[in-house]
Amino acid sequence: MNKLIFFFLALLLPVSYFAGDGDYPERLKKQYAFFALKDKSKSTDSVRFVVSSSDTLKKKKGIILFIQGSEPTPLFSEVKEGLAPPLPFDPTPYLQDFRFVVISKPGIPVYHFFESTTNFQYLDSATNMPPLKFLENDNLQWYTQSAELVLKYLSAQSWVAPDKIMVIGHSQGARVASYLCTRNKEIKKLAFLSCSAFARTYNFSADIRRQQGDEKQEQVQIDTLFKRMAPEIVPGAPEGFYNHHPVDDLLKLDIPVLLLYGLSDNSIQPETLDFVILEFTRKGKKNLDWKPMPGYDHNFFTKDQPGKPPVFHWDEIAAGIVGWMKK
Repeated sequence: MNKLIFFFLALLLPVSYFAGDGDYPERLKKQYAFFALKDKSKSTDSVRFVVSSSDTLKKKKGIILFIQGSEPTPLFSEVKEGLAPPLPFDPTPYLQDFRFVVISKPGIPVYHFFESTTNFQYLDSATNMPPLKFLENDNLQWYTQSAELVLKYLSAQSWVAPDKIMVIGHSQGARVASYLCTRNKEIKKLAFLSCSAFARTYNFSADIRRQQGDEKQEQVQIDTLFKRMAPEIVPGAPEGFYNHHPVDDLLKLDIPVLLLYGLSDNSIQPETLDFVILEFTRKGKKNLDWKPMPGYDHNFFTKDQPGKPPVFHWDEIAAGIVGWMKK
């Protein structure tokens, strides 16, 4: 298993290490440009992001904003064995036409060196929790507003082709991406990856149903869940991951949309994306492409042989997405 595969797998594991933000290694500055933006109308901290940069940011190119999933991980996680980069695939083949942009999580450093190869979540060793700043801002509003701020800045740069601004959202990032696309008219295409079409509350109840155990006990669990989540989903509650259905956003869009999801993904309900396809068809919308992938999990790995490590497919996934975006 090569290092990229190893470190991407490691990003999914729990950790218990906490330290301060540090300077960025010079070698990273040769591959990425580092930015920090401050919204003067708000009292929030700067929004930090990186741009893949194989040149000096002079040539006009398209932009692909990659919105990550939910883990409190730095964009760059390093251990003595190597570095886990912000993208789960190698962007090199596409840098002639595009620059990739990734936004840092709130309260999480852009770069961090970890003592252990499994310590890629940025947690306080005393509480085993992410920083308070992350917990306070880990919501649909913060991620969407941050992305809007970044895209507004990028759209004004001479090195950005305004007719080639694309977005890829993976997992929770797809929820953010679909909502973002309803608010930002500069985005030309959306790739929606590994995400349920419904709010997280539905996902939780569906997971309970899938247990196929004692139906009475499962119903008790679901009733308890609904009571506990009621403040999050009642009318007037802020739009968030627990009450906001991505399908509603997707159906509002007229830009090309690509659904890409593994049928062995236990983190979502792939059948909810079947519903999206049916709704697009029912409403006569022609702007949807989709690719369900048998045997692929949430992060596009497959287990081709028992006892063997999962097979890495992110580079193939990226090639397909960028090819679709260039059409």
